[in-house]
Amino acid sequence: MTSQSREKLRERLISYFVNGAGTDRRLGVEIEHFLTDLRSGETLPYDGPRGMEEFLRRFAASLPEIRPIREEGHLLGFETPGYTITLEPAAQLEISIVPENSIRTIREIYEDFLKKASPILRDMDAVLQTCGYQPRSR
Repeated sequence: MTSQSREKLRERLISYFVNGAGTDRRLGVEIEHFLTDLRSGETLPYDGPRGMEEFLRRFAASLPEIRPIREEGHLLGFETPGYTITLEPAAQLEISIVPENSIRTIREIYEDFLKKASPILRDMDAVLQTCGYQPRSR
């Protein structure tokens, strides 16, 4: 590729992103977690009394306004006015926070999520890990 063609490509990419940015300057955030056993670090299963579905069920029961996300009768997440919780590939629990104007607001939403999750996690002897992959489980 010549330097002239590289420069044209660079200009096209910049134009693409600048034109696509629009006027909405809000920020949305997605954070993925593994639900793991407190002691061993092993990923917990989907079903059972210490599984992801039980965590989702109990968490959703603590919220006043939710819309469950189900597939074939299984709870895979839920939507709230401020965020969506979904079960992602590799058994990751994702919180998708709606776009906000303030990073402080995003932090407050995430901290509220963690505050509500904490008693459930303690009761299940589990933790939410935010790592790029789960090194102890398949």
